[in-house]
Amino acid sequence: MKKAIILLPLIFCYLITFATIITVDNNPNGVGQYTDLQEAIDAAEAGDTIYVSGSETSYGNVDISIKLTLIGAGFDPNNQFHKTSIINTIYFKEIVTGLDTINPSGSTFHGLNINLISAYANSTVNNIIISRNEISIVGNNGSANASINNWIIINNIIRNAVITDHPTTNSTASNIIIANNIFTTGRIIWAEGSSILVTNNLFIRREFITSSSVVLQHCDEIIISNNIFYGQSVGLDNADCNSCIFSNNISFNSEGTDFNYGTNSGNNNFENTDPEFSDDNGDLIFDRAENYALTDESPGKGAGTDGTDIGIYGGIYPFPPGGDSPYLNSPFPSIPQLLEMNINNSAVIQDGTLNVDFKAKSAN
Repeated sequence: MKKAIILLPLIFCYLITFATIITVDNNPNGVGQYTDLQEAIDAAEAGDTIYVSGSETSYGNVDISIKLTLIGAGFDPNNQFHKTSIINTIYFKEIVTGLDTINPSGSTFHGLNINLISAYANSTVNNIIISRNEISIVGNNGSANASINNWIIINNIIRNAVITDHPTTNSTASNIIIANNIFTTGRIIWAEGSSILVTNNLFIRREFITSSSVVLQHCDEIIISNNIFYGQSVGLDNADCNSCIFSNNISFNSEGTDFNYGTNSGNNNFENTDPEFSDDNGDLIFDRAENYALTDESPGKGAGTDGTDIGIYGGIYPFPPGGDSPYLNSPFPSIPQLLEMNINNSAVIQDGTLNVDFKAKSAN
């Protein structure tokens, strides 16, 4: 059986009304309309969707100034190709020319492997959805005079969320939902105000990290609910979290497991309590093959503020399944996926029939 060389591991039958679909592929002999992602972005119009093929080569740094949807192959795709859609930096830039302003507000991002996704200096960026990606840094990365509002950050694997309501840079952030993500030795830093909700996340260590780190730093008055701090410190003093409200969280096995330290308040938290995951070897280290759903005996089962589970499988944005081990924590973007394509006859006579087997799945 001969395997076809398919370099865009997405089925392009996902149509968005009144919008153009643009394909980008920087693989050798790729089949995309563009090989350069920035060129594709520059050619797009507001509301367009760009499919970014999985590749062993990064698509580099890009700036986005209009409303776009970017969809990648997934950050750890369980298919025949196993190639991720890697982007080094994505900066949202608001451009003002005379009386005209163009703005990337309303953009969405799915299935990408991103080092940094952030607002740029002097830009106001609203209504952003970031889901099912693997990200090193997300938010407003200290950009001067930048404002981010109404961002939904869900179902990602994240190192750091730099939300940044920062006095020295005059940057602001409001109405931010950080929900059902897996933070791997990451932190949420410079977040302020009750309009910032941190809920149903898992904070856990990466491999080779032998001690806990503080995952909430310079956070004031934010709402923190239904999270699991697994081998990671909730905080130790007011420099970490000040006047924050902790509700229905679980902490376990770190130097900071107390939720009501300093000026913080809250209730129904489980301090230094084993969350009892369904499949976990107990080393406090994130593993894509392990199952972070709660057992029926877990203290967090049905114990969230909304009556669902504490952790990434509760709340209104439950973490989507990624498939069989070792891809349990590697969800595809939410479009139909081509998993495998095989050509059954290696030679075809003129006007003959090419026999091809497709294997695909829905990824809603």
